[in-house]
Amino acid sequence: MEQIIVNGVVSAANYALIALGLTLIFGILNFLNFAHGQMYMIGGFVVYYVYGIFGMNYFVALLACAATLFVIGVAFETLFFRRVLSITKREENSMLLAVGTALLLENVALTLFGEKQRGVPPVVSGVYQIFGAYLPASRLLVLVLSALLVIALLLFVQYTKPGRAMRAVAQDKEVSLLMGVDVGRISALGFGISAALAGLAGGLLI
Repeated sequence: MEQIIVNGVVSAANYALIALGLTLIFGILNFLNFAHGQMYMIGGFVVYYVYGIFGMNYFVALLACAATLFVIGVAFETLFFRRVLSITKREENSMLLAVGTALLLENVALTLFGEKQRGVPPVVSGVYQIFGAYLPASRLLVLVLSALLVIALLLFVQYTKPGRAMRAVAQDKEVSLLMGVDVGRISALGFGISAALAGLAGGLLI
């Protein structure tokens, strides 16, 4: 039982990153991003190449992963979603666009990376015993980093000016605009952070 609980806590911490990213987009833009899973997958590939192939530090690979997915997220919001959401009020259109971007990322990844399974060398080694359960050091690292990222995001949203602007936009876009909030910039920032969180989750589980 202890082993099951420990394994569940580790998995839950990582999935929380994905869930927070989805919640962030849904709260600000009011639609589900069906490409979130593909962004998760691309994050894993970024870490695979930076850490596994080029041999750079794992934490450098995570930073590269976050930066790459942040840029992709901002580009998607700016080039695709912002225009569609500004000219249509039907939810079906944004959902179809989200599905289209998911297929785009998936097919680009298949073209660039192929279908072959890949893995990376272990970042840390060893096994710890916690409450009668065995926890590999690599999974403990995933747990710690995931928890730190979740806490950092919550603090960012709660106490920083851009974070408060995100909460304002999520509550009422029109009032936020009247109060001087750059809704377009905040939406792009939220989409970028959401994509970065998905990429980091993939990079941690690679």
